[in-house]
Amino acid sequence: MRKIIGAAIAGAALLGAASAAQAATVALENGNFNDGWSQADGDFRPGHAGGNPPGWGASGGSSTGHWNPTVADFANEAAHGGVGWAHGSGISNQSNPGMLAQKVAGHTILANTRYTLTMDVGSQMRGTGVFGFEIGLMGGLLNGTGDIFAQLTDATSGITILPGNFGTVSLVFETGASDAFIGKELYILISGTGAGAAFDNAMLDASPLSVSAVPEPATWAMMIVGFGGVGSMVRSARRRNAAAWA
Repeated sequence: MRKIIGAAIAGAALLGAASAAQAATVALENGNFNDGWSQADGDFRPGHAGGNPPGWGASGGSSTGHWNPTVADFANEAAHGGVGWAHGSGISNQSNPGMLAQKVAGHTILANTRYTLTMDVGSQMRGTGVFGFEIGLMGGLLNGTGDIFAQLTDATSGITILPGNFGTVSLVFETGASDAFIGKELYILISGTGAGAAFDNAMLDASPLSVSAVPEPATWAMMIVGFGGVGSMVRSARRRNAAAWA
């Protein structure tokens, strides 16, 4: 898997320059996890009972679901009415029942594009075990053959989310011109690890990159010949001027 951002920018620099145009928001279904919400404070509806948030699929079980937490779980729960809940082994195992996934409708992965997935992730106060989370972008099919081309974990996010709080994390990845997953269906994958995690306010942006082209070998050859001709003309002019003053 290519490194997030670092390798992408380095590759673009070899071509001359890379810059992102104005970000274009990609529509997500139920990114705030509030659609279809009708639960009382504290209610949790597990996935196996049809409780997965609308727009988000999972393998079922009690390790995912739709949750309306209380102040006993999150100090700022008023800002996060409905959340998605996941508690599993991460996103690398695509059959993990503790993972929520959304196929981004009407969008296939674009070349030379900067994708930014932003999301609030919460660590509940009453959780047992070590808090952790993983989010990712995948191209292909959610049947074990998909390519998870960008991934972010609690350890690589650069922020610390204390119990009872949410933190905003961003996963940024720049696609190249010919990555294997270009043109494939795009999935968002989220999972809590250890004590599990709550998710809210998911947003996805796709910004086209402006990449200056590298001249073809034949063009380089013509340029070199042209530079040589200009140099020859300059030398001839200098010799003529020197003879005139002799």
